[in-house]
Amino acid sequence: MLKASLAVMDTLTPGIKICYISIFIYPVLKKIYQIFLVAFLFGQNLNVFAGAPVFRYLDNGDFDKLDSYLADHDINAVYGDSAVTLLVYSILYNKNRVTYYLIEKGADVNLFVNGKSPLMHAASKGNKQKTAMLVSHQADINALDSALNTCLIYAARHGSLKTVKYLVRHGAALNHKNIYRSTAYDESVTYSHIEISKYLRDEYVKNLPDFHDGPYVSWKGQRRIKAFYMVHDSARRMTFKHKVNFRAESNPFLMRGFSQDSLEYLISKQREIPADQVQGVKQIMVIGDIHGGYDSLLVFLRSNGIIDPGLNWTWGKGHLVFLGDIFDRGHKVTEALWLIYRLEYQAAKAGGAVHLILGNHEIMV
Repeated sequence: MLKASLAVMDTLTPGIKICYISIFIYPVLKKIYQIFLVAFLFGQNLNVFAGAPVFRYLDNGDFDKLDSYLADHDINAVYGDSAVTLLVYSILYNKNRVTYYLIEKGADVNLFVNGKSPLMHAASKGNKQKTAMLVSHQADINALDSALNTCLIYAARHGSLKTVKYLVRHGAALNHKNIYRSTAYDESVTYSHIEISKYLRDEYVKNLPDFHDGPYVSWKGQRRIKAFYMVHDSARRMTFKHKVNFRAESNPFLMRGFSQDSLEYLISKQREIPADQVQGVKQIMVIGDIHGGYDSLLVFLRSNGIIDPGLNWTWGKGHLVFLGDIFDRGHKVTEALWLIYRLEYQAAKAGGAVHLILGNHEIMV
């Protein structure tokens, strides 16, 4: 048929040839391709099944033959060209009752296959029933793959709202981030799963942990200072500002913390931008990427004689340089910024200096 069609084409003008190809030749070629593809895939399956007849038993739900096969074969071994366990194969391709059968026979619900746990495979398929089976049989709901993905991240990425809801209700970590700093919510936004992103956002708001952040300070006129902390009470599910106004008796003004904060803060109304080039520096310390790690920063500065136990500058004419990225990741960004602010003033009074260079995380904020 194809040969005859090509012969007819030789007698046609170029414009008519295009029409002829689209009407007659293309459907023929498409049919040949489909036949070839089916034959290829069938052959692949035959190869798999030839090496592992147990897959046929799983596909047919033949539990008698499975009982006989598993009597002298390891249920947790990997089979076939794809090197999968029987449990993962059933999660991907078989009915729920087959998966349940294998779990009851002792299949390991936490054995990773091809980089994923069985629960991650079920979440990726969006199968809420199989997900529930695995969780009820002690599957680790917060297990991590090599990229630090959880089953919740997989479910959010692949768009199964029912599976996402089930995992959240049963203790999946809402705020966990993978190596790309993405949460399940971030994945749902990236893949445009609007209902999932709305659900996860609402759950996050409802499950915010207690936090206490501040102080945030602004001058009001020449002598008044307005300060507040952001506070979240998880028991009452309330977020509010704890505000206090101060009368500044001096400039700079030493403000005592409040709202469970016992630290002191040096507040200056005007600050000069220091020179970006300095000569004759004999001592220099360079620190990068604090990322909210305030407690570790204190240990480092005290251990190197830069501050005393009261967080005061003790390094004389030394120069302390922060290479940016004070923001992000850690939970004490505000504390770290206030410490740098305080030390900058104290170091200058002692003949030294503190330099803060903006990093990419500051620019992102």
